[in-house]
Amino acid sequence: MVLGEERRGIYLSVITDTRPIESIKKFIKDSDLFICEGTYGKDEDIEKAIKNKHMTFREAANLAKEAKVKKMLLTHFTPAMLEPAEYLENAKEVFENTIIGEDRMIFNLNFEEDKNFQQK
Repeated sequence: MVLGEERRGIYLSVITDTRPIESIKKFIKDSDLFICEGTYGKDEDIEKAIKNKHMTFREAANLAKEAKVKKMLLTHFTPAMLEPAEYLENAKEVFENTIIGEDRMIFNLNFEEDKNFQQK
């Protein structure tokens, strides 16, 4: 075994440029990291989100919660939103483990010990 003992892989999912639809939940289910657009931070911008086929922070957080992802990183913000972090609570009220993506952000994903791993 060149790379060491077998272990569970890391599950990364990315969704952008869409409205929240039911099929996304199946695609992102149990992701270690869910990278999702959060074009609009304010709940009041729901009409813009629908018209422009994007999501609000809260809509993205609902997907993360329902799909039982471990962590969500919001990205793809409207240029009109100068400080996305100002609206982070709109997502965290629904899904606590949410962070705001930033330019040149580096994010490390580590393998966890999975005691339930079954060799095939």
